[in-house]
Amino acid sequence: MHRNVYTIAVLPANAGMIDELIEELTTLAAATRQEPGCVEYGFYRDASDPNTILSFERWVDQSAEDAHWQTPHLKAAIEAMDRLLATKPQIFKTNKII
Repeated sequence: MHRNVYTIAVLPANAGMIDELIEELTTLAAATRQEPGCVEYGFYRDASDPNTILSFERWVDQSAEDAHWQTPHLKAAIEAMDRLLATKPQIFKTNKII
């Protein structure tokens, strides 16, 4: 049985870099949504901190999520985030329980 995998990340932008981060994430999302096994892939701006973006991903299974980490578009986004983020992103890989 395949079990959906959910990935949630917290992306704190460097001061003055939020617009560039959103631009980078827009490109990433467009490519990622075309990947096999991608069910949902979105980014949300934190209502209490407009310099923090949250990501929410849902994959059909772990192998689809693992394959995502090998794509050129994710590797390029990670490289760009080195200068766009204030700290390393917090990444949570989860399975839905309720």
